[in-house]
Amino acid sequence: MSDHEGWWRPYCLEGMSVRCICKAPADHVPTPWQLGECHHLWRGGTEPADGATLYFEEGAAHVLHVDARGEAIARLLPEATRVIGLAQIEGWLYALTQGPKHAARLERVHLASGEIQQLVALATPEDAPEPSTVSVRVGDAEQVTAFIYAPDGTGTRLPVIVRVHGGPTSASYPVYDPLVYWWVRQGFAVADINPRGSGNWGRKFRERLAGEWGRLDVEDVIALAEALITRGLADPEQLFIRGQSAGGFTVLNALATTSLFRAGASLYGVTDAPHLAEQTHRFESGYLDWLLGDTESQRSRSPRYRVEDIQAPVIFFQGTQDRVVVPAQTLVMADALRERGIVTEVVMFEEEGHGIRHPDNRQRMISDEMAFYMAALSSESQ
Repeated sequence: MSDHEGWWRPYCLEGMSVRCICKAPADHVPTPWQLGECHHLWRGGTEPADGATLYFEEGAAHVLHVDARGEAIARLLPEATRVIGLAQIEGWLYALTQGPKHAARLERVHLASGEIQQLVALATPEDAPEPSTVSVRVGDAEQVTAFIYAPDGTGTRLPVIVRVHGGPTSASYPVYDPLVYWWVRQGFAVADINPRGSGNWGRKFRERLAGEWGRLDVEDVIALAEALITRGLADPEQLFIRGQSAGGFTVLNALATTSLFRAGASLYGVTDAPHLAEQTHRFESGYLDWLLGDTESQRSRSPRYRVEDIQAPVIFFQGTQDRVVVPAQTLVMADALRERGIVTEVVMFEEEGHGIRHPDNRQRMISDEMAFYMAALSSESQ
């Protein structure tokens, strides 16, 4: 798998020659941050044979049955828009998938007959919201895309939560998400954005964030919020923003840049990039240099040093055992906001690391976040 021509595509090594198997101008694998994942495979021994591969279209993953030349035979598992892994045995292709109308499940499809069988499936509510796709123009003839989940039959001017994924070279997918479902049931619309720098949209789009993190991603969430207001979907008085890890960095910088948002939630978000560069794990030790540049640039785009520009209430969620974004970052940032009189809450979770995973902790986090947003709206109306 290589993206040297602009897209993650599978290649076949034949002696001293290299042949691109699938030439479609699309990523055929998510950005490979983790080892051991499988998103393409071929059957047969020494001779080329048919197989299966992923490809992405408008942020959604699809599975193709392809021949030995990489030419499409058929699309497999048509309900899936995210695929976590593939395997095959005895003519069956196995996959872990998610889709707009189904939670994670293990299913298989017979490559000869096309028969699909669901082996294990998590429960999914029948009224799961169907995502719509919104594209917004940014920069110089560029565009970013968000997946919008909204309550049925509620019309326009909704309270909206803009959600920013982590990474930042990660991605959001148009899939059923229990958290999004819960927000929609509370009357919110959720805008899941893929800002510039996200994966699954090609190398050029992903590398737009080189030296621009904290600037282009902020431009993108602001452009999306303004577009949702202009198009009548969002109530301009009820806009919120939340993000985790790298997404928290974007949230805090957005709050320091615009007054569009009534409140923000940072989930174990980066606040002090130079400090993070000194303390983070080896795997990402040089990543910030690529994203932000030298120490001066890292400092100028760190929310910790932009506290004077933040006017909206902020709630922080943090694990005490986090080794990526250490708790001290969050606590120092929160104290600086409080000193300015900004409404600030910090919710610490014992035994949690970089991510809030225990069900009880997640329930508390969601409840506290909802209460914080409602309090922000109440204070605005007074």
